[in-house]
Amino acid sequence: MSLTLDLDLEPDEQARLETLAKARGVPVNAYASSVLKREIATVPPPQLAEESSPLRKRSLLELEGLGAEIWKDIGDAQEWVNAQRAEWDDRP
Repeated sequence: MSLTLDLDLEPDEQARLETLAKARGVPVNAYASSVLKREIATVPPPQLAEESSPLRKRSLLELEGLGAEIWKDIGDAQEWVNAQRAEWDDRP
């Protein structure tokens, strides 16, 4: 599929696009096309956007595993909680 777009860029946007394309050693239109493709790839299809809508009911289980990297070096969670509580007792 081929699609032709007429981009209405501000002069500074055009200059930035040309600079970035030149730095990568590619034609401006090829660079613009790759940028557009990456942007399109990040936009979820409509059904996914609806599923992640803040208006739908959410489950607490969706949070399972979030922040796991923070706790990986903590070890035993109960020991950590106990140490935190012990600090509370030592505070003035």
